[in-house]
Amino acid sequence: MRPSRYCRPRAEIHRWAAADWKAIVQVDFWDTVNRQGWRVCELTQQGVGSRGFSRGRYTANEHTVHRFDRMVCEAYLSGASV
Repeated sequence: MRPSRYCRPRAEIHRWAAADWKAIVQVDFWDTVNRQGWRVCELTQQGVGSRGFSRGRYTANEHTVHRFDRMVCEAYLSGASV
């Protein structure tokens, strides 16, 4: 059973009624981006669960992400507040 997804854009109610605010375009864009994100997560979970999955943390082009994670890890290990 798949969980239901409920998301809504955050905007002030008076903005929805403003004539110059293109709500439909923004809501459609927001919806598209969220659906793509959900799909990427679903595919990632399928890939991780497959027999062909080879464990690894990062791809070759994620060196800055790895550096940041190491910095946070070292701060935690040293007792610094993060």
